[in-house]
Amino acid sequence: MNLKGTWLCMKHELQLMKEQQFGSIVNTALIAGQIGLSHQAAYVASKRGIIALTKTA
Repeated sequence: MNLKGTWLCMKHELQLMKEQQFGSIVNTALIAGQIGLSHQAAYVASKRGIIALTKTA
């Protein structure tokens, strides 16, 4: 749900920003998304996904 929730919010935020022709989005993800954590593959993958989604937007 970490990544899906972020994606759903950004979907609507970006639409509004396009209409207004300005705006900023700031998403947060723990360092785990970059360095990884043992036994936490799904969590780390979702955090890395948030980082990539934000950079892509």
